[in-house]
Amino acid sequence: MEIKTFLEAYHTHIFIWLGLAFLAIILETFVRKHVIGLWFAVSAAFSMLLALMHLKFTIQFIAFFVVSVIFILIDELYFKKISKG
Repeated sequence: MEIKTFLEAYHTHIFIWLGLAFLAIILETFVRKHVIGLWFAVSAAFSMLLALMHLKFTIQFIAFFVVSVIFILIDELYFKKISKG
């Protein structure tokens, strides 16, 4: 598959994000110490919605990265602070 074809194949992007969300949830069940897999699954679901809106893959990937970083930072800074008291 050529790069141009891949960037235009939105149905492929939907399956990529769906698969990544499923993989993140599966990995989250095995690693109980951190909740990072959950945030990747949420980010993948958000990127899948962007794929459904037929946005470019680069936008989907940037959104996945940004949303993941935001949720991980919130988890590390806010929720860890609450759990320590």
